[in-house]
Amino acid sequence: MGARISEHAFLSRVDPELDEIIRAEEERQATQVILIASENTVSRAVLEAMGSVLTNKYAEGYPGRRYYAGCENVDRAERLAQERARALFPGAEHVNVQPHSGSQANQAVLLSACKPGDRVLSMSLDMGGHLSHGHPKNIAGMLYEIVSYGVDRETERLDYDEIARIAEKARPKLIICGASAYPRTIDFERFAAIAREVGALLLADIAHIAGLVVAGLHPSPIPHADFVTTTTHKTLRGPRGGMILCREKFAKDIDAKILPGIQGGPLCHQVAARAVAFKEALSASFRHYQARIVENAKALAEELAARGFRIVSGGTDNHLFLVDVRPRGLNGKIAERALERLGFVVRVAEGAYAPVAREGERFEPAVPPGAVLRLEPGPGTELEPGSRVVLVPSLGGRPVPVPDVVGLTPQEAREALARSRLELAVAGRIYDERVPAGRVAAQRPTGGRLPQGEPVVVRISKGPPPVQVPDLVGRSRDEAVSELRAAGLEPRVVERFSDAVDRGYVISQTPPAGSEAPKGSVVRVVVSKGPQRFPVPSYIGMSEDAAVAAIRADGLVPNVVNLPTVTGNVVSQEPVPGTTVRAGDTVTVYVA
Repeated sequence: MGARISEHAFLSRVDPELDEIIRAEEERQATQVILIASENTVSRAVLEAMGSVLTNKYAEGYPGRRYYAGCENVDRAERLAQERARALFPGAEHVNVQPHSGSQANQAVLLSACKPGDRVLSMSLDMGGHLSHGHPKNIAGMLYEIVSYGVDRETERLDYDEIARIAEKARPKLIICGASAYPRTIDFERFAAIAREVGALLLADIAHIAGLVVAGLHPSPIPHADFVTTTTHKTLRGPRGGMILCREKFAKDIDAKILPGIQGGPLCHQVAARAVAFKEALSASFRHYQARIVENAKALAEELAARGFRIVSGGTDNHLFLVDVRPRGLNGKIAERALERLGFVVRVAEGAYAPVAREGERFEPAVPPGAVLRLEPGPGTELEPGSRVVLVPSLGGRPVPVPDVVGLTPQEAREALARSRLELAVAGRIYDERVPAGRVAAQRPTGGRLPQGEPVVVRISKGPPPVQVPDLVGRSRDEAVSELRAAGLEPRVVERFSDAVDRGYVISQTPPAGSEAPKGSVVRVVVSKGPQRFPVPSYIGMSEDAAVAAIRADGLVPNVVNLPTVTGNVVSQEPVPGTTVRAGDTVTVYVA
């Protein structure tokens, strides 16, 4: 295997058992052909940075703004990683190199762009997407309403017109583009246009193709996407970790979502190792290396196609391709194990279409997909050494159309799915203005086919989303009533005396400003009647009608005494001007 990557001088003495495990892994990596698209082999320099004393340092915060002392050196390392990342991705306005993984980078963007329950449009996992883009068992699928797009079943490529149609119908808050098993070029410009048309933000996850983007072998999403995330350990050939690039207007919030949002201190040794990998990626040799990856992937795909294997989508534009082994009577797990025995390490990906029974495979709901359904010849048959034994794998239940259960009650949805021999799985509740509370608001998958016995994941409507109660204190009564009705809330006005707030203005409110309340809820508004005791104004000189109106406006009761003369104006009053009165007291005016 050649020279070892490390000599383990101390480890072999301190922990010989673990030393042997690491040496065995070195041997495996050196002697197998590793064809897993998400793995790579880092340089000695990256390994040295990963194993450096920087692993000892705690550094919560960001360069120049840490919660710990002694961070001057890790500050320099992180700034270096940031500068080199911007050089790799020209036009990136802000970069965060602290995410521990690509999944955490995606979580931070989702938390920044969306609120729980918001709708997100992303690529379905079974058609090449990633868990962190909204799988029901991932935190993204638990917090957000996920609507999926996939590939065209004939071309096995992204159909941008269909994605635009789905986006127009779903009106998502965020669109995610990018994949973990898609062999073709992604049109980020078209995705950006779709996002603009429906008022959505755009996240481009380039974890798999970042190295190709750096080398100019794949279009960059930087000019088009609001957020770009990537891992640093796939085609970027760095240590394990994630990174976020975004527009400057999102920078402060993105940083806050990483720390303190979902992480504590950064892994300083990882950040430093990323800086090393970024420097390597800026070199001409790295661009040449990426070009050879793409050339080799195409050459291998073409050779396998020439030998009769079906290549999904007919080929590849990037570093990976997919082989459909089912026409050979195999499934992915069987092929994976067979290749590994021969020294080739591959990854099994879900097919980009509903399974169809082929020769050598059988549908059988009682047997999980991929498990051996039976042997031919059967168990107990006596065979000569070297005889051929055929393994017949199960495809699980036969695929059936997925009914539309949106708008049904959970019981109605369960019964509708049961008629198709599908299961119902409730993933939680979401707000939805279109669907009454207690009924199905969303389902996954929408349409298509599923093997019998598989679950259809639904979310139940909680009715219209709550509205934020406006701040009404200090506003006039009419303004407060108008603003509440505009927000879909019902005002209930009560009055009380106040020495501090002028008459007719809001003193307090319940619920308080900033809280959330269901549409149609009552908001209690307390309006000032003015001070309880106050000096009576002068009404002398006013006409009788004007004096009566003014007295009532001041919260007092008018009493008019007409004198024999007929000028029609107030000549005197009781109590006299300046006398302290209470609201509701009587003021007598003498009109001559």
